[in-house]
Amino acid sequence: MTSRTMQRIVVSGANRGIGLGFVRVYVERGDQVFACCRRPREAGLLGEIARQRPDQCTVVGMDVTSKSQVLAAVEQVSRQTNGVDVLINNAGVFFPSTGLADIDPGELLESMAVNAVGPMRVTQAFL
Repeated sequence: MTSRTMQRIVVSGANRGIGLGFVRVYVERGDQVFACCRRPREAGLLGEIARQRPDQCTVVGMDVTSKSQVLAAVEQVSRQTNGVDVLINNAGVFFPSTGLADIDPGELLESMAVNAVGPMRVTQAFL
């Protein structure tokens, strides 16, 4: 059996749901995970993983709609490793509506900023 190489993984939207699931799986596999979320102090389960496995999981504050926060996250990750093997753009928002007349323009703009522009901004910064 061959041994697996540890990967360096960045996950946005890592504080709950699918993002938190990615963090759990990659940490269990022995990878180094940089778990990004908007409010690290409020990320209870994610914080617990990082406290239990500080050598494998680093919580990084990052709002994908903020260029300065994304660049600060890249800088923080760069201080701990010399590259990233996997980038998972998982951060996202959803505003349910019952129809066109129900859509709030502000929510639509926020949705586009997080779900469309955010992944592009994060990908460009980590490249």
